[in-house]
Amino acid sequence: MPAYLLVTANALFGSMLSNLLLTMCVMMVGPLVATLGLTTTIPLSLWVESVLLHAHSFQWGYVGGAVLVTAGVALLGWETTEDQKSDGDLAEGEEISSILESRSGPRPRKLGSANDSEAGGDDL
Repeated sequence: MPAYLLVTANALFGSMLSNLLLTMCVMMVGPLVATLGLTTTIPLSLWVESVLLHAHSFQWGYVGGAVLVTAGVALLGWETTEDQKSDGDLAEGEEISSILESRSGPRPRKLGSANDSEAGGDDL
């Protein structure tokens, strides 16, 4: 296989796609959960090398550490999901409009509304 194809495939899948997916993950769940989610690559690689490839056999200390890391990330993800369910009182659009309204004050009146004619607002 030509070297330029390997370099192109590495650039697409090894760099660009992983950065894109990490960015999307940070936007969806936040930087803490996304970073801790990356730590699951260590137990995953341990599992792939020992179970699928039969390349290594690890001691129980490594296996126990991998289980603890995976359990910690799973508990954090579960807690984050529970927090999002309890905070889901407002729809996303309502939440954004309430944030914008609180920052910018009351919304401006529309010209030509009923309130303008009553207040004598026709003298532009």
